[in-house]
Amino acid sequence: MLAPTGKPRINSQLMEKYQGKIVCLLGTVTEADAGGMSFKMKASDEGIVTVTLQEQTQECLTGVIEVMGKVTSKSTLLCNNYVLFPSELTEKFDFSQYNEAVLLMHKIEIGRASCRERV
Repeated sequence: MLAPTGKPRINSQLMEKYQGKIVCLLGTVTEADAGGMSFKMKASDEGIVTVTLQEQTQECLTGVIEVMGKVTSKSTLLCNNYVLFPSELTEKFDFSQYNEAVLLMHKIEIGRASCRERV
């Protein structure tokens, strides 16, 4: 599943596959660093990911967040930018269904790649 920017949407389990690539990760902020340079988030599959910011932020990082950035390890993302969603827009958001959609789109992409290889 591609984000509007053309970057793949992933969960924490898929991070190892995308090391060195720019991706889109959706989740919930679980812990923000007091220095404003990083935070931890729970991805749609409940995995914990550490997000490193390129610049210090003074913004209060809480709630649902979408991060676009480069995967630097199987559990770390270097943030290019992020979007915090207001709680009134996300209070009924179903992370489980979103995660299923992410996994389904990756299965479809694997199937397409397999078909291309046979041609």
